[in-house]
Amino acid sequence: MESRGNDVANWMANAMRKGMRKHEPFLEGWNNKGEMWKALFVCLTHAASLVLEAIYLKAKSLQKLGRVTEAAHECKSVLDAVEKIFYHGIPDVLVDNKLQETVSYAAELLPELWKQAGCDHEAMSAHRRALLSQWNLENDCCARIQKGFAMFLLYGGVEAGPPSLAVQIDGSYVPRNNLEEAILLLMILMRKSYLGKIEWDPSVVEHLTFALSLCSQTSVLAKQLEKAMPGVFHRVDRWKVMAFCYSGAGLNKVALNLLRKSLHNHEKPDDLTCLLLAAKICSEDTLLAVEGMGYAQRAIVNALGVNEHVKGVGLRILGLCLGKQSKVSSSDFERSHLQSEALKSLDGAIDLECNNSDLIFELGVHYAEHRNLNAALHYSTQFIDATGGSILKGWRLLALVLSAQQRFSEAEVVTDAALDETSKWEQGPLLRMKAKLKIAQSLPMDAIETYRYLLALVQAQRKSFGPLRSLPQVRFCFSILTY
Repeated sequence: MESRGNDVANWMANAMRKGMRKHEPFLEGWNNKGEMWKALFVCLTHAASLVLEAIYLKAKSLQKLGRVTEAAHECKSVLDAVEKIFYHGIPDVLVDNKLQETVSYAAELLPELWKQAGCDHEAMSAHRRALLSQWNLENDCCARIQKGFAMFLLYGGVEAGPPSLAVQIDGSYVPRNNLEEAILLLMILMRKSYLGKIEWDPSVVEHLTFALSLCSQTSVLAKQLEKAMPGVFHRVDRWKVMAFCYSGAGLNKVALNLLRKSLHNHEKPDDLTCLLLAAKICSEDTLLAVEGMGYAQRAIVNALGVNEHVKGVGLRILGLCLGKQSKVSSSDFERSHLQSEALKSLDGAIDLECNNSDLIFELGVHYAEHRNLNAALHYSTQFIDATGGSILKGWRLLALVLSAQQRFSEAEVVTDAALDETSKWEQGPLLRMKAKLKIAQSLPMDAIETYRYLLALVQAQRKSFGPLRSLPQVRFCFSILTY
């Protein structure tokens, strides 16, 4: 079975030699021997294509019968034969169209057969062979192979490793792992669609979004979408995806400008995901809190039917926007009213999302700011229970609430428990809090000892990560110790 490709190739070579000897008397009297050779070559190529097509159809039949390993070997023999016959690559002319079609089908089928047989490394080799060999594949066929290979690299769970040195070109980019190779293939597909070589495939954008999100490079996808020709991608959908990409990269101002265009009255003003993202971005800036309140309220109104499950998200973001706006209020009455409305929205959100740990923490913070310390204590302990004490900010909130209730010894116990649960490099804020608790309990010498330990920690950080990361804490420690 392994030698089937060589057998077919040898058969064609022998047939060509016999044909030449048989037609040699005719060639002597032929004025244009090149034309005679071309005609003979085309005839023999047609005969070979019939044999290769028969082997390919046998492979398809074996696949239908569930004998995928045998089918893969039969399909591989087709490509081995073509590679030996056309060792310089399949030319654009003089080749039977049926032969080219058979080669394209076989190149596309072989990786899928190896996948079905559970031979992952053979499937990767088949993908790379199809993409690197000079088989004159059509753009659509090559695009399907590239997409299939990219999906296999992303979701197959098998590390492919870089291509062999034999196919690497000096000075060219060589992907180092599955993720880089998948991103490269998907970006090539995007470029082909922009140039009009293949049809636009929205799933390519989805796979590329997933791949770039894994390496926190969503801004690269946004730049790719900017290159899309008009009519390829609906402009509102493009603005929406680009906004999510820029938001993920931390460029919130750029993302918000795109969302404003998407939510214009003449575009899609009721798009739920755009409304929620715009409200979330605005909730992080006090100057945009009022605008965010409008987006959040519109999102709550449109959270109907199948989208009713996101109503809690809208209420939560509305509460955050109201809380931000209350901090810049010009009057005490307005501030108190906005804080009450913020708590009301967050309470409504917690009724819909009772297991959302982030929402529980935000409720604890808002109740603490509203001086409702009992409720703040309840939600801070609930947050620690929900997260298993693995998040530092929960311990800090609990200690702050206890210290606000003048329960300094209990706050110190919480701080010590938090120090046991956190790594050494993250203990700085907790040590500062512990020192302040010592001072509140009129224990200045214990506070100084805690600051000495904090200073030693910061100096160790400077040696490990450089001076810029911990310089403010160093100055703070030195000022305490010298004081």
